[in-house]
Amino acid sequence: MSYPITDETLDLILKVTRIENADMIKALRLHFVEGQSQAAAGAAFGIKRQQISPHIKRIRDELKPIFDDYAEAVHRPKTQG
Repeated sequence: MSYPITDETLDLILKVTRIENADMIKALRLHFVEGQSQAAAGAAFGIKRQQISPHIKRIRDELKPIFDDYAEAVHRPKTQG
């Protein structure tokens, strides 16, 4: 199951990255939480699509699935053994 990226989820995801630029973080928030395109989110903070794209790809393809797996495991009913 894929869970939506909320402000809280994005904050946790960003903790395991080296992204520290405040404008990049704001642009990523616009993209993931607010649903804006990569280009629009980047442009809002003067960031080129080519700069934001690798961060979006890594979050989407590598980090977000880990958080989804964790959330699924936490919500799975415990079996008694």
